[in-house]
Amino acid sequence: MSDPDLHRLAVAVESLSGKMDTGIAAVRGDINLVAQAQSRTHDDVDKLDLRVKDLEGRRFPLAVTSGTMGVAAVAVSVYAAFGKG
Repeated sequence: MSDPDLHRLAVAVESLSGKMDTGIAAVRGDINLVAQAQSRTHDDVDKLDLRVKDLEGRRFPLAVTSGTMGVAAVAVSVYAAFGKG
């Protein structure tokens, strides 16, 4: 290879190296953004989980509700059978 060819090759390699560095920096930036978004999503999921657990703890138990409805049904039946008399 002649000196001009070597010079063009060196320039091309240097240009390629710069483009690779720029590309790698862009990918690293994108990865950092994804990591931040994932962290925020994880925090949001944790907050929602706490809210759901809080709401579940404050709900009226289904067994109590069904028992109350059963007693109410019996009371209405007794009233309907004997209360009109």
